[in-house]
Amino acid sequence: MPLTYPAKQPHLAVIQLGRLGDMIQSTLALKALRQQNPAAHLSLIAFKPFVKVLAHWPVIDEVITLDQSEWSYLTEPNAWDSATYAPVVNAFAKKLNKFDRVYNLTFNELASYLAYSLAKPNQVTGFTLDDVGNFVCASDWGQYLTASLDFRLLNPFNLVDLFVLMVQGYPFSGTLHVSSSNIDQASTLLPANCDDTIMIALQCGASRNQRCWPLEQFASLANILTDHPRVRLVFVGTEDEGPLVAQIILLMKDKQRAINLTGQTQLSQLADVIRQVRLVVGNDTGTMHLAAAVGTPTVTIFLDYAHFWETGPYGFDHLVLQAAPPQYPSQATIWGQSSSQISTTAVAICISQLVPELQSLTISSPNNQLPCYRSRHLWGQLDYVPIDSGAGALDDALRLIYRWVWLSALCPPDQFTIPLDTLIETLPQSFILTAEIFAGLWQTRTKAQKVSRELERFQEIVASCEQGGQNWVFTSLGISLPQPLGPILQEWEKDIQSKVRPITSFLLWQMRNHLATGLPETISSYLSNIQTASRATQALIKALDKIL
Repeated sequence: MPLTYPAKQPHLAVIQLGRLGDMIQSTLALKALRQQNPAAHLSLIAFKPFVKVLAHWPVIDEVITLDQSEWSYLTEPNAWDSATYAPVVNAFAKKLNKFDRVYNLTFNELASYLAYSLAKPNQVTGFTLDDVGNFVCASDWGQYLTASLDFRLLNPFNLVDLFVLMVQGYPFSGTLHVSSSNIDQASTLLPANCDDTIMIALQCGASRNQRCWPLEQFASLANILTDHPRVRLVFVGTEDEGPLVAQIILLMKDKQRAINLTGQTQLSQLADVIRQVRLVVGNDTGTMHLAAAVGTPTVTIFLDYAHFWETGPYGFDHLVLQAAPPQYPSQATIWGQSSSQISTTAVAICISQLVPELQSLTISSPNNQLPCYRSRHLWGQLDYVPIDSGAGALDDALRLIYRWVWLSALCPPDQFTIPLDTLIETLPQSFILTAEIFAGLWQTRTKAQKVSRELERFQEIVASCEQGGQNWVFTSLGISLPQPLGPILQEWEKDIQSKVRPITSFLLWQMRNHLATGLPETISSYLSNIQTASRATQALIKALDKIL
């Protein structure tokens, strides 16, 4: 029989079918949702292994778990078809009641079909299906999240903040959450009487090999750090990462300084171990988000498609090093080239920034040093800025500008009240505005003015369709359009280098994904989409006019 709840109590569900990092990154959104709905019954639907980090958390009333071994095959490439997933998802959904609202924070087919099975499309925030089976996302911030894959280097928002924006529509300042276990239990994994020891944890593995810094460089880093007599290294990770860590320890000059805990910690124990170390160094993986949640500083290495703007540790004073990421959907960057961009000495220098005792180590200056970024809080959200203000580039300036633009365009006016003058003051405080940056901003303004004129024309053409004034065609972009709009939108789609691409891609994604069924509803939806894009464009022009 389905579970039942009090009739007057709103029943809300959050779907998070990601891994450990995704679960932790969702906790601020859960806090925001609880604050917004204090009387609601809040359920979390997630894979069983990853909910342990939220045990006994009063924000959540109920955890509904899926057995990962039974469901994970549904997320594999080419495994998604109705004959495979419908019986499994429908059988699961029948055990539950319909929800008043579902918040789906997972961008895949499994989670979207599950959301559709649990609530009507207009009762889902985030990703779902429409009544004819098309993949849709009706919320502005959910559409922004998916559209941002087309402009990753100009996306200023961390995934944590996007989850918050999806559930409530405006920023919510706070910290991530991880439940604690018995700290004495975790202490048995570390040596006793280590008050004078500088414990540094190393996370050498990741969910994908392409996201792993080479083991030889981890070994070289270990040797640099253990030149300091007080340093001991705590290797953490899964049992599968044990052989990798064994090879690294084999290359260490002083193997007695290594404490190998790979495969020896449950999630709650790992959280308590990380609470006790001075710093965590590693690849972009769940352990780094765990460290951020318990308040331990991190130095994170970003390789392959990982980008710290999107998934960097959430909190104050974390450092990141970023290899140049390829633009989605480009396949141009080769992992070996990516991993070699970040040197051992660059990572060691970052570590010495957070552990002052290690500044006495002899660390040679790296060649072709990539800029190191430090996290900060800005306007109720996470932001990263170069440690060296002179290392800022055009994209850094545009990300900051776009943060203000999107929050101004998509948030309720009474919920985002940062004036333009605050943006103008923040820019030079963050990095030096060079002549090259000003030239790029000037070109962006020219492009934005052109897009603004095109949007005015779009609105006229779509509005004329209400009187039957245009022929509609199904275009190669996957959407039906009044015929005159097709060529311009196709030009936008091809112009992947445009610094105004965040706005044009967002509009294209909105027009592809809506719940409208008939022509009148589609016209109304398109007009609303164009008005949203126009607000963002006008905010961008206004900001650039003030800066220039």
